[in-house]
Amino acid sequence: SLKRVKKLIKQGKISAESPTNEYAELGTAAHTLGEKCFQTGCDPFDYFGSKIKNPSGDTFIVDEDMINAVTVYTDYCRRLVKKYKRSKWYAELKTDLSFLFKEIKLVSVGGTGDFVLIHERRGILIVIDYKHGRGVAVEIEGNTQVKMYAVGAKYKFNFKIKKVILAIVQPRCNHIDGPIREEELTGDELTEWERQTLIPAVQVAYGKNPPIRPGEKQCTWCRAKEHCKEYAEYNLKGIGQDFKALIKNKPLTFDDPEFLTHEQAEAILNKGPDIIRWINNIIAYCNKVAPSGIEFKGHKLIESKSNRKYISERKVLRKLKRNSIRDIYEERKLKSPAQLEKHIKATVDFNTAQIKELMDSITIREFTGSKLVSIKDGRDEFNSAETDFKDKIERTRRNDKTKSSKSNNR
Repeated sequence: SLKRVKKLIKQGKISAESPTNEYAELGTAAHTLGEKCFQTGCDPFDYFGSKIKNPSGDTFIVDEDMINAVTVYTDYCRRLVKKYKRSKWYAELKTDLSFLFKEIKLVSVGGTGDFVLIHERRGILIVIDYKHGRGVAVEIEGNTQVKMYAVGAKYKFNFKIKKVILAIVQPRCNHIDGPIREEELTGDELTEWERQTLIPAVQVAYGKNPPIRPGEKQCTWCRAKEHCKEYAEYNLKGIGQDFKALIKNKPLTFDDPEFLTHEQAEAILNKGPDIIRWINNIIAYCNKVAPSGIEFKGHKLIESKSNRKYISERKVLRKLKRNSIRDIYEERKLKSPAQLEKHIKATVDFNTAQIKELMDSITIREFTGSKLVSIKDGRDEFNSAETDFKDKIERTRRNDKTKSSKSNNR
C-alpha cells in the first residue's frame, strides 16, 4: 500500500526517489525519439546514430533496434491521424485527476498519455500507450493506466465522447495479438468505469486501512514488494508452501520433480516466472543493503568480477612500442547479418523483397533448441515432430545430390 511505501521510505529501506534501471532509461529514450518524430515530422531512421540524453543524465545512441520499434509506434499514430481527418493530436500529453479527490491530501492521480487523438465533431477519443520493454507483455484489456489517461483527456478537452479507442503499442515483446493491441468502448462506459471503479479505488487506497491484495499485476512494479509479507505468502502459496512454515523455521520440502504429476508441474510452470522475479527482487535488495554493513547468515560480501580496461590508448601504444610488441589490433571482421542488412538498405537501391531474397541466400538460422513460453507469446508454435521430418527430408535431398554429383564425376 501507499502507507507501507511511505513507512519504508522513513525507515530508509527504500529510496524516496522513484526507482529506475537501464531498461526504464532505455524506454524513456525511445519515448523521446517518438516525441521528436511527431514534433519534426521526421522518421525514426532520420535520427540513426544520434544521441538522446535522458533527464537522469544517461545517454543512449539511436540504434537499429530502437528505430524499428519506434517506427511501429509512429507509423500507427500517423495512420490514425490520416484516417481521422481534421482531428487534433498530442504527444506526451500530461493529465491530472487530483481535482476529483480534493478531500484527500497529497494525492496525485493522472500521468502522461504518449499519444492522444481527439475528433470533437465525431466524438472520438484515442489514447495510445507506447511500451518499449520486451520482458513483460502488457495487456490492453482491462488496462487501468490507459483508461486513466482517457479519463484525464476527457476532462482536459471537455467534449462529448461517443467512442474511445485505447491501444498498447509494444513492438519488442512477442504477443499472440501482435505489437498493437486495441480495446474499444463507448464514452458512457468510460464514465461508468471512472465512477464505479477508479474513484472508489483511489479513495480506498488513500484511506486509513487500505487492504493488501497481492497479485502478479499489481505487485510487479511495487517498490515495497521485497519487504511485503503478503506478497511473499502469495508467491509461496503458488507452489503449495505455507508462509507460516517459514516464520516458524520449519524446513521447506519439495517433491522430486521426476515424480510430480503433470498437473503439479503445470501449476509450477505457470507460476514459475512470478516466483523467479520475486526471488530475484529479494536477492537484489540483499545485495543493495549488504555493503552498508547488514549481514545475512550463510552469505559473505565479495567484490564483483570486473573486466579490465585500458587506462589510455596513448599509454598502451607507447608501452607496447617500447617493448617491440606488434600486431595489437584485431583483424577486420565481416559485418553481422543485421549490420549488413542495414548497410544494404542505406547504400543500395534495393526494395524490401530484394533485400530479403539476398539475405536469405547468404544466411541461415540454426536450430539451437526449444523452450516453453506463455500461450500469449506471439511467436509461432514449434512442432518438434514436423521439424525432425523436414530435417530428414533435407538431409536425404542433400545426400542424393552428393551421390548424383559423385556419379557424374566418374
